[in-house]
Amino acid sequence: MSLSKSLAVLPQGVIQSGAAKDTSASNQFWRLPNPRTGLPSLYMPYRRECDGKQGILELQKISPDKERSWFVEDEVIQDGKLLLFTPIDPVFLLLPALEATTTSPPRFLLPDQLFSTASTHPSFLLAPPFTPSSTDLKGKRKQADRGEESDEAGKIECEDVIRLGELEGIEDHLLKICDVLELEPSKMKAYRLSTLKLQAYLSKKVNRLSVKETFNRFPALKRGLARDGLGDLTEQGQDDSQKEERDQLELVRQEARLLQTLQLLRPYLSPQTYTSILKLFPTPHLTIHLSNLSSHPSVNSQSTTEDLESLFLDKANETEKALAEKKRAAGPISQGVSKLKKVDTRGMSKISSFFGKKTSVAEGVGRDKKDLET
Repeated sequence: MSLSKSLAVLPQGVIQSGAAKDTSASNQFWRLPNPRTGLPSLYMPYRRECDGKQGILELQKISPDKERSWFVEDEVIQDGKLLLFTPIDPVFLLLPALEATTTSPPRFLLPDQLFSTASTHPSFLLAPPFTPSSTDLKGKRKQADRGEESDEAGKIECEDVIRLGELEGIEDHLLKICDVLELEPSKMKAYRLSTLKLQAYLSKKVNRLSVKETFNRFPALKRGLARDGLGDLTEQGQDDSQKEERDQLELVRQEARLLQTLQLLRPYLSPQTYTSILKLFPTPHLTIHLSNLSSHPSVNSQSTTEDLESLFLDKANETEKALAEKKRAAGPISQGVSKLKKVDTRGMSKISSFFGKKTSVAEGVGRDKKDLET
């Protein structure tokens, strides 16, 4: 039985090193819950080309809306989906483990204790691979938060979270978002999630990505700003009033870039963490700008960053739905109709002319004579 092939996009260093074809334990997939949804997702450790350290790749699948195939040289790949292997910050995978093991009051845990405890936590119990994942994961999380026991029959412990704890340099990543306690006399280090360190780390990411020069390298992000008339315009005029207006608009753009960047982090953070980070970035100038637009009657001076973020998402979803509806209404175009659209119809009578009232030759001649006399 031959295995089906799929087209995948990987970092250049992974392809050159041959790691993509390596089936050793160091290059096997890890099955971990998604940081936001809790659904099983696939990740793969790899050796980074830039510094030789271990990193993690996230596997994402893009499926076509219809049956598609790929043509690669002389080969046809029947599976039309595209697999993307993109680097992910290990901190985003550490957060669910740290949040799952946080107690009240918070206590310090050794790395082995941390990952071992997380592997048996309800939020890390996953359905076996290749089985229908019909379990209510949200309900399970709520039960765990309330301290209630849930029926986890058919679930398996997430052993891969222990493998995550064995990643080279994992303690360096823990240091970024955790308080540290050095135990005597062993000199071993215990860790505890620090809200202040986490907020500082994520804020640094947001500020770095929202810088104009960095942000503008991504066309999809720039298009998001153009939705509300915030695209970069050519500066014209040199008088003070115009300069002040441009400076004000740049403040609005900066806050909009922050909001767009925050949306990039959204899929990698739990709802609670994302909400807490969102509150660190007030957007007063963007609020005023949107409240002045007739298309945003729901926005006012009291609107919070969460309100604006929700509005941005709603607008993006509405645009996508409108385009999909338009495409669906148009329906598939046949080859014959497509060819007819290319025909030059200049000088040809419209088809409606064949169904109008017929004019006799005598009437036509009389009308022409009258036109000449006038």
